[in-house]
Amino acid sequence: MAKGQASFPTLGNILSGKGGVPLKWDRTSIRYGTLLLTATGLVNQLLGFVYRILLSRLVGAEVMGLYQLVMPVYSVLLSVTAVGLTAAVSNLSSQYHAMGRPAVIGQVLRRCLACFLLLFAAVAAATEENTASLILNATR
Repeated sequence: MAKGQASFPTLGNILSGKGGVPLKWDRTSIRYGTLLLTATGLVNQLLGFVYRILLSRLVGAEVMGLYQLVMPVYSVLLSVTAVGLTAAVSNLSSQYHAMGRPAVIGQVLRRCLACFLLLFAAVAAATEENTASLILNATR
């Protein structure tokens, strides 16, 4: 390369740490967080795949049909009850961590978990009769 020419880092050099912007492998780096989230997402998908195969072999086609009938309703209700709660926990935890108050983070987590369980229980109680009648009508 001629003197005075700018060299652009390649993806291989950046990932290996040989050139370009140095990326660290400590727990605070973006690369570490991205790879950790990707790996846990892949493991989660793999476990879900294996779980469905084993469940279908264990319970049979009729019960699997009922399971697939109820699970979308359950997933929607779970999403409704958890909306915004994870962002709130992350925001509050990072604020208290920045203030140097790590003991309060545990309190925030416990209180948000209690709020989630109360919200989920309320939604589950409200839809319990509808879901039960849906399953009973499907089996007749």
